[in-house]
Amino acid sequence: MSVLLDAPWALLGIVVIVLGVWATRKRWRNLPRGDQVALLARAGALALLCLALAGPRFASGASERFIYFVVDRSASVGAEPSELLQIVQALAQPAEGVSYGLISFGAEPLIETSFAPTLSLTEFQTEPNATATDIASAIRLALETLPRTGRREIVLFTDGQMTSGEIYSVLARARREGVPIHVWPLGGDFLEVWLYDLQVPAEVPVGVPFSLRVEVGATTRGTGTILLYRNGELIHTVSIEYAPGIQEVRLTDQLETPGAFAYRVYLKADSDRLRENNELYGVTIVPGGPQVLIVERSGGESTVARLVRSSGLSFEQRELSELTALLPLAEYKVIILNNIPMEQLTKEQRRALKNFVADLGGGLWVIQGREAVAGLEEQTGPELADLEELLPVSYLAPEPYQIPGLALVFVMDRSGSMGDPAGGVPKIEILKRAALRSLDVLDPEDWVGLIAFDTDFDWIVPLKPLGDRRDFQSSIQRLNANGGTDLYFALRSAFETLEKTPARVKHILVFTDGHNNTRREREYRELYERFQKSTVRVSALGIDRAPNEEFLMELATAGRGRYQRVREFSDLPVFSLREVRRIARLRWIEGQSLVRALAPMKAEDFPPVRGYVLTHERPGAQTVLVALPDENPLLAFKRYGLGHVAVLNTDLEGDGAPEWLRWSGLSQLFAESLGQLYRPIPRQGELTVQTVLGDESLEIIADIREQDRWISDAELYAQLIGPSQRDIVLLPVAPGRYRAQLLRIPQGQYTLRIEAKRAGQLLSEVIKPVATPYAKEYRQIGLNSDLVSEITRITGGEVLERAVLPPPSGKVAQETYRALWPWLLLSALGLFLVDLALRKLWWLLER
Repeated sequence: MSVLLDAPWALLGIVVIVLGVWATRKRWRNLPRGDQVALLARAGALALLCLALAGPRFASGASERFIYFVVDRSASVGAEPSELLQIVQALAQPAEGVSYGLISFGAEPLIETSFAPTLSLTEFQTEPNATATDIASAIRLALETLPRTGRREIVLFTDGQMTSGEIYSVLARARREGVPIHVWPLGGDFLEVWLYDLQVPAEVPVGVPFSLRVEVGATTRGTGTILLYRNGELIHTVSIEYAPGIQEVRLTDQLETPGAFAYRVYLKADSDRLRENNELYGVTIVPGGPQVLIVERSGGESTVARLVRSSGLSFEQRELSELTALLPLAEYKVIILNNIPMEQLTKEQRRALKNFVADLGGGLWVIQGREAVAGLEEQTGPELADLEELLPVSYLAPEPYQIPGLALVFVMDRSGSMGDPAGGVPKIEILKRAALRSLDVLDPEDWVGLIAFDTDFDWIVPLKPLGDRRDFQSSIQRLNANGGTDLYFALRSAFETLEKTPARVKHILVFTDGHNNTRREREYRELYERFQKSTVRVSALGIDRAPNEEFLMELATAGRGRYQRVREFSDLPVFSLREVRRIARLRWIEGQSLVRALAPMKAEDFPPVRGYVLTHERPGAQTVLVALPDENPLLAFKRYGLGHVAVLNTDLEGDGAPEWLRWSGLSQLFAESLGQLYRPIPRQGELTVQTVLGDESLEIIADIREQDRWISDAELYAQLIGPSQRDIVLLPVAPGRYRAQLLRIPQGQYTLRIEAKRAGQLLSEVIKPVATPYAKEYRQIGLNSDLVSEITRITGGEVLERAVLPPPSGKVAQETYRALWPWLLLSALGLFLVDLALRKLWWLLER
C-alpha cells in the first residue's frame, strides 16, 4: 500500500506543535493532571488538522487481475457456440484476485457478462450479427469497459478474418494502456469449400461463344459439382476436384437471341458447412433485343403476334414458365399476356410484372378470354386484390352488386334411394340442407329455382329473384323421396327456362347419382348440341358411393361446367356451398354484346363480341371501350408508377371476338393501344453508367453530356430493384459526372434504373442489370495467421495453444487513491471534545 500527500508543506504545522510541546514541558509539571491531559488532546487535535490539510491518500487494488474473453462468433470461424464456451470456461479457472468478463462479437460487439470471479454461463446470452467481423470494435469495447485498476488482459478468440473496422489504432491504444492481448486461434481446422468469384462478360454478341470464369476456394481436398443456370434453366453440370487454395473453372455459353440473361452458379460438395457461399450471380446483355414480349401458350405465330408485327415493333414469344424474374424483362418496352391463366401467375411473377411497370416504366397489356379467368372464381378476395392492384379493372363487383346477374337452377334427385339413411339422417334431408346452405353465398337479386325429379319432375321453387329466402325455405320442405330416376325431362325444362331468362350468368347444378332408369341416348345427344350453342352451363355433383361417373362427366363436359364426386353424402352441403360460390363468381359472360367507345379513337365501327370477362372499373382507370347493354369495361388503361397497364376483356383468337378478326380496324385499334403502353425514352443527353462492385458495396458512376458539352446542372436519380429496393440520389463530383455509393446490399440479381432530369424534364434513362455477391464474411475462410501474430506482437500478448492462461503480464494500471482527510477531521473533532470534557469534568472532581 502506498500513500500520497497533496500538500506536504502542511506537515510543518505538526513540527511546530511538537516543538511547542517540547519547549513548554517544564511548565506542564506544575499543572493539574487534568489540564495536562487536556493540553495533550488539544495538541493531538491540532496535529490531526495539519495532517488533514496535507491531503493524505492511500492506494489499494494493485494485486487484482481482470481478464476479458472476447469471442469471435462470425460465420467464418466455423465453430459451434458450445465449443467456444467450453474453451472459455476451461481458461477461466477460479483464482484469488482474478475476475473474468465475456464479450462476443460479429458485425458488432455485445457484452455477455460483466466481471466476476467465475463464468457460470451455460450458453451465450446474445446473438451478434454473424455476417461480418469487426475485431477492432470488440477490442475497443473491452478497453473501454475494463476496470481502471489492477492488471488488465484480453484473451481474443478469432480467425483474424476482418471484414470491417481499422484495427491498428486500437492495438496501439492497448499497448499504451499496458493491456496485452492473447489470441486463441480459430478456423485453422475449418473444412470448407466455397464459390469465391464468378466473372461474366458485361456484353456479348449474338451467336459468339464466351467464357464464364468460376473461382472455387477450399481449405481441404475433395470433389464437388458446379451447376450453371441461365434465366433459371440448368445449362451446365461440371464435376470438379478441389484442393486448399483458390482454383479456376471455365465454363462456356453461347446466346442466340438478344436480351438480358441472368446466370446463377451453384456448388455442391461433401466438405461444405456454409450454405451462404455456395452460389453466385452474374448478368450479361446481348444488345439488339426485341421491344415486345408476348407471353402465351400456343406455339407458332398467334393473332397477337401478327398484330404486333403489323405495328412495326419487334417481338419475342415465350411461355409463362419462362417469366421468372425482373432482370430478363428489363430489356423489353411492353409485355403482353395473351390469354394466360391469371391464377397461374406466381407471387414472384406478379412482383416482377409490378416492378417492370412501376419502377422501369414498362407497359403491360393483359388480353384475357375464357381461359385467362378460369379458376379465378375460386380465389379469395385478398388473393384477387394482390392481382388487381396492377390492373385497371376489378374482378370483384362493387356493393351492392357483389354477385350480379346470376340465374341458377338446382336440379335435385328425389328418387326412392334418397330416402335411405346416411349417418342416421335420410339423404333427402341432407339434400335440403345442401340447397339451403348454398343460398348463403347468393344475393337477393339473383334468380334461383329448384326442380326435383324422379321418373317425373316438379318445379318446387320456380325461377325468380331469391329475395328474403323464406319462400324457398318453406317450399323445399315439401320435398320427399319416392319413385325411379329419369333426369332428362327435368334437365331440359331447366335449360329451356334459363335460355329465356335475361341473366349474364346462367347455370344448372345437378345433384344425382347419375343412374337413370331410361337411357335416352339420342335425346341427350340432341340436348348436348343445344348446350353447345347456348350460354347456359351445366355442372354436376355425383352423390352416393357409386355414381355413374361416365354419364355425369359427359353431362358436365357438354354443358361446359364441372363435375365433382361427393364420396360421403354427409359432405354434400360443403361441396354444394363451394360449387355455388364458384358459379356465382364466374367471370366469362357468353353471348353477343355490342361495343361502344367512351373516348375518341381512330378506329371506329366496332364489331360485337361473342363473350367477355365481367370486370368493374377501378379508381384512376380510364375505360375506352365498353360492352353493352351494361357498359362493362372491355378495354381499359391505368397508370401504374412510371408505366401503364391495359386490359382487353376478350380474347383475339376467335372464341370471344370472331368478328374482330375479320374487322379491318383491328390493326389500327391494336397499334393505337400499344402506342399508349410504349414509353419512348428521350435522348436529349448521352447518359453512360458504370457500376463498380466492392465488398458489400455498389458504386454508381454516371456521365451525361449533350453533344460535346458536359451537363453539370442535371439531377440524377436511380432505383435499385431486386431482393432489396433502394432509391438513390447521385451527387455531382466533376463536370458532367455524378456518383453514389450503396453499402450492405444483400446478395442477388438487381435491375438498376438511372434517369437524368433537368428542370423536371427527362433527358435520358439507362436500365442496367447488376449482380451482387454474398457477404465478404463467407469468402474469407481459414486462419489469418499474419494478423494474429501482429495482434500479439504489438500488444505484448501470446498465441495460446492450450487451455492455460499465461502468467500476469503488462504493467499495473494506475492505482486508485482514497482520501484520508475526512477521517482525520473526525478524529480531530473527537480530540477537541475530549479536551473540553476533561476540563469540565476535572474541575468538578476537584471541587
